[in-house]
Amino acid sequence: MDAHYAVKDLLVPAGIQILADPDETVVRVTPVREEKAEEVVVPTGEAVAEVEVIEKGKKEEEVPEE
Repeated sequence: MDAHYAVKDLLVPAGIQILADPDETVVRVTPVREEKAEEVVVPTGEAVAEVEVIEKGKKEEEVPEE
């Protein structure tokens, strides 16, 4: 069930004039559809490989000599 609101549905203060087409949609509300999540299998009893860190930290930028 979608809902939409057009320019003509807006409540505007006195003295404000909207120049857009009154039938132009400004907001559309659509319900979220649930997605079926995939099942993640975590191996148990197996050794987990250690991650090797190649470089750590932020590199310093070289400053050109004057």
